[in-house]
Amino acid sequence: MSVKLTIAIVSLCCLPFTSAAQGFASDKVQSKAPHAFVLQPEAKPFLERAALETQTQARQLARNIQRVRTLAKALKEWETLPFSERVEYLEQIFAIQVRLMQIKQPDLLIDASSYPDKVAYFDFDPSEPLEGKVFLNSAKLADANPWLSLALLIHETRHAYQLQQTEPDELTQAWQAAFVLQKETEKWSASDFYALANEFEAFQYANFAMGLLTNFEQPEQGLGLLGAQYDSQGQLVIDLLQWHEHSSGVSLVERYNNALANH
Repeated sequence: MSVKLTIAIVSLCCLPFTSAAQGFASDKVQSKAPHAFVLQPEAKPFLERAALETQTQARQLARNIQRVRTLAKALKEWETLPFSERVEYLEQIFAIQVRLMQIKQPDLLIDASSYPDKVAYFDFDPSEPLEGKVFLNSAKLADANPWLSLALLIHETRHAYQLQQTEPDELTQAWQAAFVLQKETEKWSASDFYALANEFEAFQYANFAMGLLTNFEQPEQGLGLLGAQYDSQGQLVIDLLQWHEHSSGVSLVERYNNALANH
């Protein structure tokens, strides 16, 4: 999936961007809240912890989905299923994901009216972590790539898990900082938004699960920051943890922008 198409899709998912053309990351923006972003030096402990958990939990989700015969069959026919049938399976996958993450189930809204300007959305209040809402826009997704609805469902539902964590560890602290910053900020560049710790991890989780479910053959394992995307072999396009461990003499933001420009 091209960078421009990725930005166009995800810009409708969560919060407004300044424009698709302004997709590069900004040290000026990120340095104001360095613990909320994965392209800041302070993010190394977060990335180390995420490396131990995110792919493992995504693999668990994919395995549990594939163990349900009706879902395994539906995935083989996914591209030909009418959207109304896909919704039934999306609801089942949502229930599996919530069960595996051991969280209070957020509201699931699959309609065209709750947030009509968005393709998908996680509505939340940092002060009420148990009251999130996962939204998929049926009108916008019915005619989109059939896999996009599944990718975004997994991504947005992951936010409910992030928000409900209470242990004061590296993951939770970064997620909480990112959620608070999202509520305080109205406009983003695409890459600054993708670099938020909660968005980065939710994309990496969803992208890996999608890759496992589709043998890494669909573009929906390529949403978000390049460091959250996977290639056709199931490898990260950019391993940000390695970037943190091996400095190249330039800032992580500058290095990322250079990689994005050449991607």
